[in-house]
Amino acid sequence: MRFVSARYKHGDTEFSLDTNDKDSLLADNTGNINSAKKTDSSETEIKQSQISSETQKEDWIGQMFKAFDEGNLDAAKEALNIGQKAELDAQKKLRYQLVFHYFQFTKLNDSKALEELEKISRQETESSLAFYWLSMCSQHVRSYDKAKEYLQLSLEHASSDGERADRAHSLINLILDIDNPNAIDESIDIATKTLKEINKISQSPLYQALASIHEKDNNHLLKAVALEKALETNSNDADLVFNTAYAQAYFDKFSALALINYDTVLRTEPENSVAINNMGALADSLAMPIKSTQLYQESSEKNNTLAMANLAYKLLGQGFISEAEEIISKAQQQDDTHANVTKAASQIEENKEEENKKWDQLFDFGIKEKSFLQNFAEARFNSPEKPTSFDGHWKIRDVGFEIQEDNGKFTVIWGEGLGRRKLTGERKGEAAEITFYKPSSWNKESFDGGKSGLCYLSQDNKTIYIMVMDKENPDFLEFQS
Repeated sequence: MRFVSARYKHGDTEFSLDTNDKDSLLADNTGNINSAKKTDSSETEIKQSQISSETQKEDWIGQMFKAFDEGNLDAAKEALNIGQKAELDAQKKLRYQLVFHYFQFTKLNDSKALEELEKISRQETESSLAFYWLSMCSQHVRSYDKAKEYLQLSLEHASSDGERADRAHSLINLILDIDNPNAIDESIDIATKTLKEINKISQSPLYQALASIHEKDNNHLLKAVALEKALETNSNDADLVFNTAYAQAYFDKFSALALINYDTVLRTEPENSVAINNMGALADSLAMPIKSTQLYQESSEKNNTLAMANLAYKLLGQGFISEAEEIISKAQQQDDTHANVTKAASQIEENKEEENKKWDQLFDFGIKEKSFLQNFAEARFNSPEKPTSFDGHWKIRDVGFEIQEDNGKFTVIWGEGLGRRKLTGERKGEAAEITFYKPSSWNKESFDGGKSGLCYLSQDNKTIYIMVMDKENPDFLEFQS
């Protein structure tokens, strides 16, 4: 049999059917949380690979889809039988059958499909996946309470950690779509409970779900943190890396980390003009006109129209280094060259060197932020049932002080004179969002308006790691016990 493939997308759920792929017919949650348009959970889309008409005849999956589109149940059954006969794995045969019944219901409105799915759900080996497809059928007819019930059963019957994470992700997405008053709290409970039940390598879908939750409640900080944690065990997913970079750039305090993640996208997708344009926008926000213009130009050369628009706006400002160099080069070839030409040429090189140095420094900061946020996410979202408080004696640079929580809230002041510092926060799990203060410029006895930050307790409970957020120059501190 020749290799052919089809990809089926249903709302936030996507799965592949590959006739030669051992992992075919596994439900896979994509959870595209940055899409500009929210897709109705009953909406369906089929994407098939471009194959020759000769290959199409040999493709039982394509023939089954075609038969369903034409409303021909007998032809669809015939195509399924071809696939079943060619497949030796009994489990995969059953999974083919599940997808068949889903289309039987959604394309032909045949209620017998639901009866067959219910029968399969009573078979222990594929009960979780059968409940999943029953939920998809219920979502198709907008019976969301029933769909939720089936997904809860699918989660309960999941036979592996990876399957549990996927089912919990699907359930959370559905709860958020239904949008009941307690949707946020219910979703967080499911995510955090499931995190504690499964191994680390399977947790990425749950952190993606937490990102969706915090997008729903407009907490862009925790959304960016959760997505970074999702990358820890799923860094080869280019879409996830891009969405993480986008969320971190949107939050505006993680510019260095956003650059790292966009750069990671380009390592696997060097022609991704959107990532290049977005790096240009980040450089623009960091007051780096030369770097931003170079990136916009590179993206424009790949026919990205947003980058072209950004370049048009740049014409109103400064930073077109290539044009400046061309003009200087032309001027230097003239017989009577003005002294300012030499100064301008020198300034160009100085500006380029300064921005390149700043760019490299941002990448260094981004690497530190990546490690910090992944550890913070673990302490914030996946702490023990009884998390350790920050109470106790701590010191920084040999200056000692006490932390005493009051219902999780704490304030600590240390140092003297211009070295005096203040930190306030509220612990959740074994982490906290904080505000970090320095002495006021006009009165050293009072403090300035403060900067936002994050902190978390190390696993050995001996260090509190702190990051004071800044889009250009984050600061990293440690309290030692």
